[in-house]
Amino acid sequence: MKPARRNSILVVDDDRYVADVLAFVVSRAGFVPLIAYDPSTAVDLFRKHAPKVSVVDLNGPGDRFALVAELRSRSRKIFILALTAECSEDDKVRALDMGADDYVLKPFGHRELIARIRAHLRHGAGQIGAARTPSREPPMPLPIDKVVYLDSSLERPPDLTACLKA
Repeated sequence: MKPARRNSILVVDDDRYVADVLAFVVSRAGFVPLIAYDPSTAVDLFRKHAPKVSVVDLNGPGDRFALVAELRSRSRKIFILALTAECSEDDKVRALDMGADDYVLKPFGHRELIARIRAHLRHGAGQIGAARTPSREPPMPLPIDKVVYLDSSLERPPDLTACLKA
């Protein structure tokens, strides 16, 4: 395994559009994105680059919870951030128990995602986010609504407000 790229983040999402948007967001924040569209590629990229952070979408083909456990078994230091549109407490607990460090529900703000990553790195895994001042830039005009709803298997966008009603 090569030494970790100082600012690398492994982005795992089977939806290429979502993965590309996440890669854009993390690169704009000064990180180097490593993109995987499937769990086996994610493990290969992890072996080659040993990133300090992984953002894993739990909704997709293959057992994404097993991927979280695999990444955790390979490193106790990696920060694993799970993304999902699922809002059940069981899914949250399962992801955290399998090795995720944090859990973010879709839809989410790109600035919050980067802030969570920087906070972890500041507190636990290095100096990447240390002493950064809050961004004064206006929010990026990203089509986050398309990122959340882009799923070719759905006939219509899922009701993501169900979590809020519970």
